[in-house]
Amino acid sequence: MEFSYEYLTLPVLLVILFGIVSIHGDERSFGDTNISDSSRVNASFILDNEEVAELSLETATTPEERAIGLMNRTSLEEDEGMIFIYDEAKERSFWMKNTYIPLDMIFLTAERTVRTIKQADPEPNVSDEDLKTYTSEGPAKYVIEANQNFTDEKGIIEGTKVKLETSK
Repeated sequence: MEFSYEYLTLPVLLVILFGIVSIHGDERSFGDTNISDSSRVNASFILDNEEVAELSLETATTPEERAIGLMNRTSLEEDEGMIFIYDEAKERSFWMKNTYIPLDMIFLTAERTVRTIKQADPEPNVSDEDLKTYTSEGPAKYVIEANQNFTDEKGIIEGTKVKLETSK
């Protein structure tokens, strides 16, 4: 009996595909919640067991989405923003390339606690090399961008807990 490789093709492809999905499957999730392409994330900011603010967030989960972020936009609704979701917590750095909205950058730990808050100003006509960077000052798994002064107005400080839930 002669061995034929054609019978291995489908099982091998399935194993490869399953492996790719397994490796990248948690890019679009937090905790036990999966984030679909059409979903938004609701963020509730909890300080001293009291909700002090809410935001409706667009998601940026892929490298391409994270690279674009809020670039080239000229406005952002008061109760909206964007959340950048990463596979793992590590020090994160952002810049304001082609971003025209003054922002609060809220860096969150893997446990969804505010680690660092940075206020970022647009820098039009500045070369990439001269753009200021805003760093998490420790490991961050999530970064929320909201209108500048959101955190000041709502009393959000380092240590504030953030509850994240998907919405359709």
